[in-house]
Amino acid sequence: MQIEFKANKRQLQGTGASRRLRNAGRVPGILYGGAQAAQPLDLDHNEVFQNLRKEASHSSVLDIDVEGAKEQCLLRDVQWHPFKLQVLHIDFQRVDASHKLHQKVPLHFVNAELSPGVKLQGGIVSQIMTELDVSCLPQDLPSFIEVDLSEAATGNSVHVSQIKFPPGVTPVLHRGEDPVVAAIFCERLARQLGVGLARESRFHGLAGHARAENLWLLLPQTFMNRSGQAVGALARFYRIAPAEMLVVHDELDIPSGQLRLKFGGGLGGHNGLKDITAHLGTQDYWRLRIGIGHPGDRNDVVNYVLRPPRREEAAEIDAALERALAAWPQLGRADFDAAMQRLNARPATLPPSTSDLAPKP
Repeated sequence: MQIEFKANKRQLQGTGASRRLRNAGRVPGILYGGAQAAQPLDLDHNEVFQNLRKEASHSSVLDIDVEGAKEQCLLRDVQWHPFKLQVLHIDFQRVDASHKLHQKVPLHFVNAELSPGVKLQGGIVSQIMTELDVSCLPQDLPSFIEVDLSEAATGNSVHVSQIKFPPGVTPVLHRGEDPVVAAIFCERLARQLGVGLARESRFHGLAGHARAENLWLLLPQTFMNRSGQAVGALARFYRIAPAEMLVVHDELDIPSGQLRLKFGGGLGGHNGLKDITAHLGTQDYWRLRIGIGHPGDRNDVVNYVLRPPRREEAAEIDAALERALAAWPQLGRADFDAAMQRLNARPATLPPSTSDLAPKP
């Protein structure tokens, strides 16, 4: 459905003229871009308000009728009254059918309820990004992009590179960037402690407080390599010392399904830990590392961490999370020596099958 705005050319400009327009139920605006001069506009407020309620109006190519002359444009900016449901000003930019444009498009997450991480493993979906900047010709601009979560497992992330884009549409990213758009986080500890996790914009993530343990849980909603922004904000606000923190993260250099608990030490090239260390000003904090294994070739690392683990690896990682939860009584009371003995031990392996024990012919 094509969305159309109707506008008149605005002759008078200035603060007083704009105030009179608003009092008369009109909205001052402007249409700019292309080879033509910018054209001041005035539009009917009710029509503008109703059109802005449609998600597609913020990410689609629009039609604008200026006293009978129709042009195609994009909505570039809307100024709202601080507390009234009133549009104060609106900006449109002309588009050229032969030139590519950049536009933010909303992401629609589907099939989360069918994903193994939610359905079988008790996780929740955390939407880190809700829109994405794309580049395309005007006729190819989608009103939204669908992100399928049906195969997402606990501990996995869905990256921009895994999204299926419509023909002619490409994401606008910095060189080498592949941000996470959704992650399945294990909510079991929060459930075990009876803690509800809620979005806290001041901490850039989902946070919850276990009052009985005087414990804060934080799931950063930033890019992984900006995790310190969230951790640092919480630590500064509640004056939490770095030595009182436990950071849980994945680790390439540990075999899949194994755990390692340690205090301080090197960062191992982990960009998330680097950012946390930069915001805390020290490396001296506790870390629980969850092994995901290494592909063997450093050139394969990026593809390895972006794709979902194999079924047997996912089972090993899930079992490791269960062992970590079982050790929470020691972790929660800061008995780290006992927790290290329990977590750093290699998990028991399955006994060989009877066919393996049978004598060879």
